[in-house]
Amino acid sequence: RDVVSAGATQSSTGPATLVSPVSPDTAAKVTKMMVAVVERGTGTPAQLPHVAVAGKTGTATNPRGRSHAWFVAFAPAENPRVAVAIVVENVGYGATYAAPIARDVIRTALSDGT
Repeated sequence: RDVVSAGATQSSTGPATLVSPVSPDTAAKVTKMMVAVVERGTGTPAQLPHVAVAGKTGTATNPRGRSHAWFVAFAPAENPRVAVAIVVENVGYGATYAAPIARDVIRTALSDGT
C-alpha cells in the first residue's frame, strides 16, 4: 500500500512466504489429525461449540516433581485466526490442565470481533 504523509509517499508490502516447511497436503493431514484430537481424543476439554479447534496435548516428565502439562492449538482449524501454546508446570496431564486454559483463551480471542 502507499502512504502519503506531509507530501512524502512511502510504499510498504505485506508478508511474503519465502519457503514452506511442509507441503500443503502434509499440513492438511496434520490439521485433520489435530482436529480429531480435540473432537474425540485427549484434547476434548478444548472443544468449542461451532468452532473446529485443532490441538495436541502433551505431558513433560519432571524429574523433580509432578509432570508439566502442555497443549498447543489453533482455531478455526480451516482458517486459523488464533494459535496458542499453554504450559502449566508441576500439575500433571495436558488434557486435564492445559487444554481447558487453551479453550478459554481461544474463545476469548475469537469473540473480540476481529
